Amino acid sequence: MNPLQHPLCRRLMLSLLTATLCSGQLVQFRGPDSGLVYDPPTQSLRSIAGLIGAARMGDAIVQEVEWASVAPNGRTAFYRKGGKILSLTPAGQVKEAPISQVADPEEVFWGAGSGTALLVWTRAKLTQRLEIDAAGAITSDGVQTLELDGEITAVTGANDGRIFAAVAGRGVYLADARKGTSRMLLPMASCQALSSSSDGTELWAVDGERGVLYRIGTGDEQPSVVTTDPERLTGVSRLAMSSNQIDLLLANPHTRKLYLYGASSRSLTEVAALEAPVTQLRPLGRETLFLLSVRTTKAETVQLYDDARGDVFFVPFVGGEQ
Repeated sequence: MNPLQHPLCRRLMLSLLTATLCSGQLVQFRGPDSGLVYDPPTQSLRSIAGLIGAARMGDAIVQEVEWASVAPNGRTAFYRKGGKILSLTPAGQVKEAPISQVADPEEVFWGAGSGTALLVWTRAKLTQRLEIDAAGAITSDGVQTLELDGEITAVTGANDGRIFAAVAGRGVYLADARKGTSRMLLPMASCQALSSSSDGTELWAVDGERGVLYRIGTGDEQPSVVTTDPERLTGVSRLAMSSNQIDLLLANPHTRKLYLYGASSRSLTEVAALEAPVTQLRPLGRETLFLLSVRTTKAETVQLYDDARGDVFFVPFVGGEQ
């Protein structure tokens, strides 16, 4: 199918022609915080106010939000409101974003400096790369088709727009939507967790059935086994580079543990117990802080991990409007 004939692409081109600055809109950030999070129960973007360990959910910065993705800087975000996808800049400016509005992307991968975003529609096998400059202006490569067959069980992306995807029952692939190509990097029946370096030269994958962590060079280098540990690695669902960009964080919902693989020590160690499911594992606001999960009901709390302290913290909702 020609990518330009896909409904997402047609809607995107229409939005690019009609997108205008949402004049008069300015979001006011309130006091020091660790960054914004999307809070589904209240359909709002909220700040995490206060010091880690004694932080709380702050007031709503933006309300009536239907979907959102927040960048690692904790200030840049894309969100859907009133049927439109908007962008929020660190200065609090709101603009209409040139993002397909047919369906919300299942995954958004932000560059380390929050200046790029790679959107992935895993079900539709589509992707879109965006660049955001210091003033908040957005340029887009347009929606492109991923040449992959089968169910995508894990996905990550590089700053240049390349996609790494695990396909159920097949293996781990490198897909370049701009070139319309894909190639298998490693056969693997079951993979739920992938992570790549920002430049896309290295990829890490966990074989969820056998409990094996692989390092995959995305050039001509052959994949190598980093470590084998069926007891702790079987079932790992989230994988991310730690704050030093050398070691790896791995979340396992079965053991309910967060592990750290030390590249220099070549060892896998437990760093924290997980009292709630990990639905995300991404930087938030500052280098050492990671968002592990957001609330799905008003009775729950936000879960954070501080890489500097090696501990998990829960952020409650205290007072205010829910």
